[in-house]
Amino acid sequence: MARECKNPTFSFFSKKRFTNASAIKNCALNNGQKNLKMYFQNVSGLRTKSNQLLAFSSHMDYDIFVLIETWLNENFFDNEFFDPNLYHVYRKDRDVEKTGLCRGGGVLIAVQRKYSSSLVSLKNNDTLLDQLCVSVHGASNILICASYIPPSSIDTLYKAHVDNVLALTSNNGNFCVLGDFNLSNIEWSSLDDSTALCPNNVSSISEIYLIDNFLSFGLVQINNFSNSLSRILDLIFITDNINFSLLECVDPLSTPGLHHVPLVLHIEFYEFNDFYFENVTSNFCFKNFDFNIINSAVDIIDWDSLFTGVEVANCYDIFKHNINDICKNNIPIKINIYSSLENLNLWIWT
Repeated sequence: MARECKNPTFSFFSKKRFTNASAIKNCALNNGQKNLKMYFQNVSGLRTKSNQLLAFSSHMDYDIFVLIETWLNENFFDNEFFDPNLYHVYRKDRDVEKTGLCRGGGVLIAVQRKYSSSLVSLKNNDTLLDQLCVSVHGASNILICASYIPPSSIDTLYKAHVDNVLALTSNNGNFCVLGDFNLSNIEWSSLDDSTALCPNNVSSISEIYLIDNFLSFGLVQINNFSNSLSRILDLIFITDNINFSLLECVDPLSTPGLHHVPLVLHIEFYEFNDFYFENVTSNFCFKNFDFNIINSAVDIIDWDSLFTGVEVANCYDIFKHNINDICKNNIPIKINIYSSLENLNLWIWT
């Protein structure tokens, strides 16, 4: 049976956060780094699009390109597609020898040189994995991971991709995972005012492993743009503390096919001010207290009368209520006052 959002596995969605941009801005300060504008598309091959991409990347104002299914190999050079003075290009081409396939696959991330960036080593660097991770450095660092998983791939391939991402989430920083995961059976639905999308019809081993693990590490899926076949193959997972907007690109690099929608992702970085809290707590002061007083008070209660005809669960509530009253009436209360600096918490638990 397929799992629905109400399944405890997806208990992440019992939380909701401020999703209104102005609400977030009222609680935070922009940290000075320019907000990132990212172009994301499964391009279905770049071999014949070098001039097209070179002109596109040189004249558009995208900070980062994430391109899936590049179909490139060692015979193609980075500067054929991007101006080397403008972009630092990172690629993971398909391993032709291992796969026996000379077409398809490959991922690419290009970052404007005005940002400091570097390639991030993956836990599993098998050349069979079309996966790449780049760190973009600044006032707020972000890891950007690109993945391509071919249709009908085995479960172990999905596991390898997911495990590589999970190994990097331990950094507790900003994270964005973009890719064509070819999980066409999953349906994504909006949840009230939340920006996170809820996965439905999750049933296969690969689907469950990816969704369970990504959600458990605070990575939420935000792409709700269906392709021409009313399916979503290209997924975008971000850490749930990032403010963003996602739009379909009206002037894409190449004409979209049936399966993929070119997207533009805007990411805003905020740091939250420290707020001063004076915390007041109280607790019972048992020091030098005469427990005989409590014993006497408990002895005079007619418990049989209180419990007669009452269900076990209600008996416990009655017992707890009486004991609590005895303690409050007889044990001194100690007041504790202390101060601390804490980050404002934007989560509201329902």
